[in-house]
Amino acid sequence: MLLHTEFYGEGAPLLFLHSGAETSQTDYQNQKSYFMNAYQVIMPDLSGHGQSGIGDYNSIEELIHLTVEDLYQTLAHFNITKVHLVASSSSALIAIELCNRYPQLIKTLTMSGLTPIKTDDWDKLFNEDLQHKKAILTNPEADAYFKNLHVKSDWKKFVSLVLDENWYPFDLASDLSNLRDIPILIMSGEQIIPEIKGIVHYLDSYKHIHVAVIPFAGHLVHIDQPNMFNQVLELFLKQKAT
Repeated sequence: MLLHTEFYGEGAPLLFLHSGAETSQTDYQNQKSYFMNAYQVIMPDLSGHGQSGIGDYNSIEELIHLTVEDLYQTLAHFNITKVHLVASSSSALIAIELCNRYPQLIKTLTMSGLTPIKTDDWDKLFNEDLQHKKAILTNPEADAYFKNLHVKSDWKKFVSLVLDENWYPFDLASDLSNLRDIPILIMSGEQIIPEIKGIVHYLDSYKHIHVAVIPFAGHLVHIDQPNMFNQVLELFLKQKAT
C-alpha cells in the first residue's frame, strides 16, 4: 500500500518517520523547516496514520511488518533508492525493522526514544503511562481530535495495542547486529533514565554507534529541544555524508 507522502526542498533524501498517533503534518515540523534548505525532506503518514490506510493487524509486530512493507513500496514508487532515516519512539522500532529487511535503502540512521532493555522500573513506568492512555481513550475531545487527524483508520486500535504490559518488542529494539554497515546516531533526553541506560547498552554492544544525551529533554527530544536535536543531527549527517 502506498503511503500518503509530502516532499519539501531538494538534495539528498532525508526521511522522517513520525511517532505514534502523530502524522507528517504534526510531527517533525521544526526539523522540516530546518533541513529542507539542504535536503529533500520526505514525510510520509505511516500506515494507519493521517491520510494513509492500512491492512489488517492485531499486534505491534504485525503493524511494524505492514508499515515496513508500505514504506518500501512507497520509496520504490517514488524511485528513492537511498535515504538518511530519522525516527523516534514507536517509529524507531519501524526504522530498525526497515533497516533489517532493506539495508540497501539506508545511508544513515538516527533514532531517539528507544528502550532496548527492560529496566527494573519498567512496570512502574508502564502503569503510569497506562493511566494516561486510558484517559485519552475515554476523552471525547481527544477522540474528535484524533478522528480528524487519522481519516483512514481507527486511532483507538493503535493505542489499544500498547495497553498490554508486554507490548514493547525489546528484542527488536536491542539487536542492531544486522546494522553494522549503517552509520547510526542514537539520541536520548536526560529525563528518561531507561533510555539513557539503553544508550549504555548500545555503546557496550556496538562500536559504530554515535550517541547524544540531550539536556532538558524527555522522550521526544526533537520536540523538547529542537535546536539541539537539529544541530546534533546536522553534524552527524555532514560527518557521514560520504
